[in-house]
Amino acid sequence: MDLKEKASYIMGLLEGSKLDFSKEENKILKSLADLMQKTTEKIYELEQQNEENSILIDELDEDLANVEQDLYSGEDFGCCAKEGCDCSHEEMHNVGEKEENYEISCPECGRTVELNDDIFEKEDMVCPECGKKIEFDFDGND
Repeated sequence: MDLKEKASYIMGLLEGSKLDFSKEENKILKSLADLMQKTTEKIYELEQQNEENSILIDELDEDLANVEQDLYSGEDFGCCAKEGCDCSHEEMHNVGEKEENYEISCPECGRTVELNDDIFEKEDMVCPECGKKIEFDFDGND
């Protein structure tokens, strides 16, 4: 028997008794029983709302996970978590970021050379075929 049923049972016992509710002590008893029944009804309502809210929160959490997966697919935002990493966890790394690859033709031998973002950090780029230095003129276009 749950709280609501117990309160109803006690109210039934009280109403079925032959107590004279015009007497002060019986009025108090009746008032306490009414209060108990209203309290248990309110608790029951709150439990129902809590259950509904839990279901809604679970659905929202699932929807949010789907949105995050769609938004960040292929990218992992967070600590690099590599062995020996000493990042502060306050500074997060975009560890899933993909490197861009570029192709150029050597002006000397015509060989197609593949480059990535790391090579642009070096001062000298040399053609692996002829060994000549490759220079770039960046005009600001991607």
